[in-house]
Amino acid sequence: MLVIEVDGEIHNSAENKEYDEGRTHELEKLGFKVVRFTNKQVEENPYAVRDKIKNILATVPLSTGEGQGV
Repeated sequence: MLVIEVDGEIHNSAENKEYDEGRTHELEKLGFKVVRFTNKQVEENPYAVRDKIKNILATVPLSTGEGQGV
């Protein structure tokens, strides 16, 4: 149960940061892991973003109990 969010500059405002933190907290209470990347990270280094996601999936068991992630 992984949530991947790609955030634009609008998420830098204090109001949006507070909203994001609250949403993250609620998702984590439901058992989700939340990972955020900036638009810039995805645009400038998509392979690093992919590798980070792969590393996270390798350490988080699938919710179906069928083994490890990608």
